[in-house]
Parts: sequence; C-alpha cells; structure tokens
Amino acid sequence: MVHSAGTDPSYVDPVPDTLRRIVVEVAAEGEARSVDLLLPAQRPVGELVPSIVDAVFGDAGEHRRWQLSRLAGAPLDAPLSLRDNGVRDGDVLTMTSVRIRPPRLLPTEPCAVVATVCDTTTPAARAAAVTALGMLGVLVGAVALVGSGLTTGHGWHLWSAGALSAVAATTSVAVGRGDPALAAVLNTAAVVFAVATGVLAVAGASPAALLLLCATSALAMAAVLLWAARGGGELIGFAAVAAALTLAVSAGSAVGPRPQAAGATLLVVSFVAVAAAPRITILAARLGPPREVVDEVRATGAHRVLTALIAGWSLSAALGSAAIGAAAWRADAPGPVAAALCAAAGIALMLRARSHADPVRRIWLIAGGFVSVAVGVLVVSRWAPAQGWWIGAAAVLVCAAGVRWAGRPAALTPTVRHAVQVCEYIALAAVVPLACWVSGVYGMVRDASMS
Repeated sequence: MVHSAGTDPSYVDPVPDTLRRIVVEVAAEGEARSVDLLLPAQRPVGELVPSIVDAVFGDAGEHRRWQLSRLAGAPLDAPLSLRDNGVRDGDVLTMTSVRIRPPRLLPTEPCAVVATVCDTTTPAARAAAVTALGMLGVLVGAVALVGSGLTTGHGWHLWSAGALSAVAATTSVAVGRGDPALAAVLNTAAVVFAVATGVLAVAGASPAALLLLCATSALAMAAVLLWAARGGGELIGFAAVAAALTLAVSAGSAVGPRPQAAGATLLVVSFVAVAAAPRITILAARLGPPREVVDEVRATGAHRVLTALIAGWSLSAALGSAAIGAAAWRADAPGPVAAALCAAAGIALMLRARSHADPVRRIWLIAGGFVSVAVGVLVVSRWAPAQGWWIGAAAVLVCAAGVRWAGRPAALTPTVRHAVQVCEYIALAAVVPLACWVSGVYGMVRDASMS
C-alpha cells in the first residue's frame, strides 16, 4: 500500500507546542551576556535553570540563586512550565541572581514626590511606639491613682488598684500570645498596679519597708505571669529589676536605712547580675552542653531572655546611681566619693556594651552608663560649683566625640583594644570599694572594732 507524503505521519517533525525558542539576557553584577536557546515547553522552570546556567557560563559560573524573569517584570514561577508561565516563541527573558523590581510611574508633582519619599514601611517601629505609649499611659494612671489615694486617704483607691492589677493579669493570661502588644501593656498594668496596691496598703510605713514591699509585689506578680502566661521580655525585665531591688534593700538595711546604702548595694548587685546574665540565660534557655541541637526558636528565645535581663539590670544600675546622687545632693553622702562611684559605674557599663552584639542590649548598657556618668557630673558641680564651667565644656566635648565615633566606627588596633579593656577592669575594680565607702560599711566596721 502506498501513502502520500502529505497524509502520512512524520516521525521527525516536532510535536506542536513542545518547544520554545527564547532569548536569555544575563543581568548580574559583572556579567552581561545573551544567548538564544531552544527549551522544552512542558518542563518546570526550576529544572531548566541549571541547564541554562551551564549553557551561558559553562563550568566557570558562580554558584548563585538564579531566577528567570520577564523584562522588567515578575520572576517566573519555578514549579510551572514555560507554557504555563505564558512564555511564547521569541520572548526575551532575563536571568538574574536578585529580584528585579517591576517598573512603576514616578510622580512629577511636588506634593506627590513629597508623599512618595515619606517612609511608611516601618510596622515594627510603629508597633513598638504604640506599645511604649500604652505602657506610659498605664504608668501615668497608676501614679495618679497612688497620688489621689495618699492625698484623700479613701479606701476605695486601694481596692481599685488591686482590682485593676487582677483584671489586667487575668486578661493577659486569656490573651496569651495572640496579641503580643496588648499582652505587653496588660503585663505592665498588672505589675504596676500591684506596686500601687502595696504603696496604698502601707502608706505610713518607712521608705525602706515601703520599697521592699513594692519590689516584692512586682517580683511576685511578674513571676506568676511568667509561669501562667509565658509572657514576653517585659516580664523578665520587671522581674530582674524587682529582684535586684529586693536584694539591695534587704542587704542595705543591714548597714543602715539610708538611701546611699540602698543605692550603692543596688549598684553592686546590678553589676554582678549584668556580668552573670549570659550564664543565667544559658541555664534558663537550656543551652548547655547536654543539648546537641539548638533550633532557631530556642536561640531566639535565649536572645530575648538575655536582652530583657540586660535591660532590667541596666535600669536598676541607673536607679542605684540616681539614689546615690540624690543623697550626695542633700549632703548625706560624701560628694567626691559619690561622684567617683557614679563615674566608675557608668564607664564600666558603657564599656561592657562591647561584649554584646545585639544593638538593643548595647543601647540599654550605654543608656544606663550615661545616666550614671551624668549623675556623677551633677554631683561634682554641686560639690564644686566654681568648677562647673570647665565640667560643662568637657561634657559637651566628650558627648560630641562619642557621637562622632559612634557614627563612624573604625577598627581598633590591638593596643587600643587592650587599653580599653584595662580601663574597664579598673572601673570594675573601683566600684565595690567606692560602694562600701559611700554606703558606710567602712565606718560601721571601724566603729565595731573600736567598741
């Protein structure tokens, strides 16, 4: 039987719609090539990319995450084929190692240009600002409630503070991790109004007893919420500050019920806690040697715990320096010694920031150290008012130099790094003796030996 060529099937003609003739333009740093390719239309794009890279670069190609995109368009979907991606014969594709932004029209009107330049892509910063304002509002409400209760003496202020603390704690447990910002504000309200309840409950107590009651109330509420709600870093920070205050007031009462004794003890406790914070974090997050594998979730939790501890104890160190400065301002403590203690503590805190990679922890340490140094400068100006002119000028020059150095960080030489480390050790070594001097430990020992 004879068949005509026009009707017989051909075994060499290509099956329709199975191949695509395309042009691939390479757009990468240091690379500019173009190649014409004939590719199967039904194979996934992700399987074709390695072959395209070999065809373009050969064995000399760098290992990058290449992707195919339309000209100034979105990248092709890797699991889909060229046909499913809508690629036709003669199309020009771009192969890049980074995503190409799609084209857009640029405005020309002044108002549109100003509106376009405005940065509106900071949801994390906006959420943090809203949370901070919520916490500040809670603090203002608690201060207003305590002030009204101490002025009027009515009992309903006490019951109102206790009820607000209980409701905030219960709501925080109910919210859980569904809304972290709301949970942070509620946790703050629970702790702050627990402190307000303690203040209103023993309004006529001595300052040391009142401070001890407030610290223990805050510590108890923070511990309960940490156990019940698995709260965030704010609860760990509250617990750190409350624990340091509790220990400082308890130990300072042994020397005498004086603010400088409590402040010096709080400063020393905070320094010891800051130094031990990494080890405490390792124990709390269970990152010890028995654990062979540490996943990203556990590592992130460890960073959150360490940041909260550093923030809390940096704040408590600043509070201790403020207490010492207040006592020296009223001439209840020796001015030169108090100024030296605050300056040494501030320098040690700011230099301690070098050992932390997280910027938030560095900010807290530098802020706490700056407050301590500022208190020392104010004490010196109070003790020697005639020297205030050069003290103010030196403070301005040091701040300007610090901002200049922070804005343009440079690699330190080994000699400079060793000198900075020696300065940190000297400041740390001076904190404890100066704290004993300010708090009156030396005088107490001298009186005991004479008697």
